[in-house]
Amino acid sequence: MSAGPDPAWSRACLAAALVALDPTGTGSVLRARPGPVREAWLDRLRALLPPGAPVTRLPAGIADDALLGGLDLPATLRTGRPVAQAGLAARSHGGVMLVPMAERLTPAIAARLAQALDAGAVEIARDGVTARHPARFGLVLLDEREGEDETVPACLADRAAFHLDLDAIPVGAIAAAPPPLDLALARAADPEMPAEAADTLCALAARLGIASLRAPLLALRVARLHAALDGRAVVAEPDLAAAAALVLAPRARTWPPDDEEGNAPPPVAGIDRAGEPASGPDDDDRRDDHRPADDRILAAAAASLPPGLLARLVSGVTPRTRSPGAGRAGAAAAA
Repeated sequence: MSAGPDPAWSRACLAAALVALDPTGTGSVLRARPGPVREAWLDRLRALLPPGAPVTRLPAGIADDALLGGLDLPATLRTGRPVAQAGLAARSHGGVMLVPMAERLTPAIAARLAQALDAGAVEIARDGVTARHPARFGLVLLDEREGEDETVPACLADRAAFHLDLDAIPVGAIAAAPPPLDLALARAADPEMPAEAADTLCALAARLGIASLRAPLLALRVARLHAALDGRAVVAEPDLAAAAALVLAPRARTWPPDDEEGNAPPPVAGIDRAGEPASGPDDDDRRDDHRPADDRILAAAAASLPPGLLARLVSGVTPRTRSPGAGRAGAAAAA
């Protein structure tokens, strides 16, 4: 009897589809050294992006004029007047920018990328040229660190919806990838967001010790995208569960126990480890119907965490973090 798809790889493939649906509104941090798993994920993302969407790569040590734009010297000499040249950020408009070795980004480059993400445009005012170029793109930050002495700049990691650990996925898992999705209908959809959804995700973020105000906003966006992907006109509990599993769970600093003995919450029946609805109601499903919605969503998110990490979070041993001032990229504190 063959094993089913690897749950972590299934979640990573779901995240790729959601990034492809809305690169600007999502983005991703990939803990992934070069290898077949990372390349399989990037190939999947490229295949799911709209036709013609650019996929650019940020060179190490890029200069400001190359990133933001500057004077087009050949065109200026040819025309006899200053001509502006678009930089990499503007050329990435409508697509995705890959950032290799994101843990080594300088504070200056990280700050410029964060500003471009927030503004959706870059402005040039140098060398006698003034221009404004649209620059709405998604970042895929490739975290290639070997140890814990470096980290992706907090100002960029906080703006990325998905934090995925591809290094934990075995190479053999990519052979059982979910079938490619047709995203045309999902791109045209605009699911309604219930008023209580924001309260639910904000409450979950607080229970998980997440201080970032962007995290629940990103989770709301992902819930809407997930509903569009599944063809729902209104965001429902499975969409909130998927958003909690994909956006909030990887950011958790603590985890509330499910009972007075401090046991970790069990997976919710009806939600699988990828945050997707499982088929077939049973007695457990009926019991779960009586639990508060945020408890059901929290238990679904718990199912997405490695058991060892979940146990440490429940016991109060949070993952080791570093102050914004540590490491080469540390000065790029969250803006």
